[in-house]
Amino acid sequence: MNEFLDPIRKRREAWVEKKTEVKKILDEGEKKARKIAQATLNEAMKVKSITSILKITHNLLTSGEHPVRIMALILSNVRFYYQILLLLKEQSNKQQVAKMLGKNPYFIDMTAKVITRYYSIQELETAFIKLQETDLAIKSGKIAADKALELAIVNIFNQKNLYDYTYNFDYTSRKEIISNNRRSFYVCIGLQL
Repeated sequence: MNEFLDPIRKRREAWVEKKTEVKKILDEGEKKARKIAQATLNEAMKVKSITSILKITHNLLTSGEHPVRIMALILSNVRFYYQILLLLKEQSNKQQVAKMLGKNPYFIDMTAKVITRYYSIQELETAFIKLQETDLAIKSGKIAADKALELAIVNIFNQKNLYDYTYNFDYTSRKEIISNNRRSFYVCIGLQL
């Protein structure tokens, strides 16, 4: 048995001697994982998937990301979506909108197609204000940052209790059918073993 374990032990000892290198590798891996989680959060926000947003936020928090940084990421997305919708309302030329925002026209076109299904200008304005209020509450010590972030997410995305859609005769327009219950409650539980 020792013959089998000896090479493994030697490799382990070699890595123990390289603690700074191991720490560097782990830190790089964590940075990559955070970037992927942030990109996934961006995609979840586009389609207003509150369950995914809360799950990704929880994962970012447990990996050590500060709640205010996550809120800043959410705020930047809300601001970006607001800019797209407002500029498209003022001028329908997506090329000009892309140039004004410093983005690729194809990216603006694809993003606009998605966010116009899920957001309105007024809703994004309200979300922006709620995020600012939450930021102030955190910085003034009125509420813990992680709890404020979760509450802000639920309030910002104002989850409607949507259970179906109805369409006109040629399916060119869709109308939401919403239950009488005005608010959904989400409970997040984290378990680490």
